[in-house]
Amino acid sequence: MGRRTDIYGGKDPRLLPFYSFTEAALCLRIPVITLRQWTLGRGYPTKTGDRVSRPLITAADPGRRLLSFVNLLEGQALRAFRNEHGLRLSVIRAALASLEVLDGDAAKAHPLAFEQFLTDRLDIFVERVGQLITLNPARQIAIREAFRNDLKRIQRDETGPVALFPWVGGEWLSGTPVTINPRVGFGRPTVTGTGISTAVLASLVRAGESVDSVAEDYDLSIDQVTAAIRFEEAA
Repeated sequence: MGRRTDIYGGKDPRLLPFYSFTEAALCLRIPVITLRQWTLGRGYPTKTGDRVSRPLITAADPGRRLLSFVNLLEGQALRAFRNEHGLRLSVIRAALASLEVLDGDAAKAHPLAFEQFLTDRLDIFVERVGQLITLNPARQIAIREAFRNDLKRIQRDETGPVALFPWVGGEWLSGTPVTINPRVGFGRPTVTGTGISTAVLASLVRAGESVDSVAEDYDLSIDQVTAAIRFEEAA
């Protein structure tokens, strides 16, 4: 058997610029403008002139405004803290700063995305948040548990995160019918366990094919095709 071709040139595909802001926002179920502000910073006026806040996410390719798979994971973490727990960006930024003293190359550069954040780093982060806004212990516990549950949608191995199961919506809210894996389909959303693009399935149905015929052609269930369409149309 011949040697397997490395299409990524020896680079870690998790760190490569795959996603536009629009594509990433679709995967994360957040407005594009929100993701732009997290990644590019937000302008605000001061007495000495306009300034831009420091980004919370370092884009994989800021020049072309492209994000990586790891950036997606950081966006999911921020979405959980910001939208589900109502934490202010200034508080999140200050709490993240307390993690910078911790070790680990990629883990240090992307603390929201890597395995360590599931253990001591999450505890340090939430403790720091509590100090900044007088968060009571019960609320701290609730945030820890809710965030850990959210991170269960990330598949990991010994190298860290390898796949993300994004929210789809509707009756699929608790399931994982869609997968984002940087080593499958160049990181585009696919039907879980198949590698079949959700965008392709949705485009066929929009072009006039029935859900039943698409499911038969791709050897999928009706539920799988329906989930792919629901995911693509939720933008």
